[in-house]
Amino acid sequence: EASNEEDKQMIIECVKEEFGGFDRANSRLRVMAAIGAIALGTVDSKVVTALNDAEEPYDLVVAGNTLDHALSLGLELDKCTQLSSSCVKVSDAGLAAVVHGLEASKSLSEVYLRFLECENFGDAGATAVGQRLGASKSLTDATLYIEKCHEVSDVGVAALAQGLGASKSLTEVTVFFEWCKGVGDAGMTGLGQDFGALTSLASLDVDLNCCNVGDA
Repeated sequence: EASNEEDKQMIIECVKEEFGGFDRANSRLRVMAAIGAIALGTVDSKVVTALNDAEEPYDLVVAGNTLDHALSLGLELDKCTQLSSSCVKVSDAGLAAVVHGLEASKSLSEVYLRFLECENFGDAGATAVGQRLGASKSLTDATLYIEKCHEVSDVGVAALAQGLGASKSLTEVTVFFEWCKGVGDAGMTGLGQDFGALTSLASLDVDLNCCNVGDA
């Protein structure tokens, strides 16, 4: 508690200068608390409201199933500029809700998505990721790690590349497939062809490790 009026005035002036006022300072604190809660897997209407009412951009690190739940509660991601999400054992249906929310964001510039051992994540999911992220008007950097997702085939890889290849804003793309038994030479060819259509692309990193890709 401030000891005198001079101290109180100094605190008020500091809050105005650093945060733009008490309302904005309180908003920042609510957003910080919400980001911490969602990172720990805790999501409720208060967390969603705090993020939706954010006045400034924020970054989010969240598990895929938690993100799916947050979106179902109305999370809009309008002020989210960077999103990192690891989706373990996610299905095509769950993924559809996630990537739809990403496409709807007007400020999202960077996405990191990791899919690990998703037995129900197949070509439909890969297609949805490509189409939704490729349709985003703000996204500039996309990193996708797809590991041990055996339902993904060359068809899904080609569709993923085709969707991302339609982007007008992407400048950096990283796509990593590991231990995806359904991915082979045809998928690699599709990646090269469709990513070549990205006129805005400045950096491309593609790696197919332990997939059915030959040396030719």
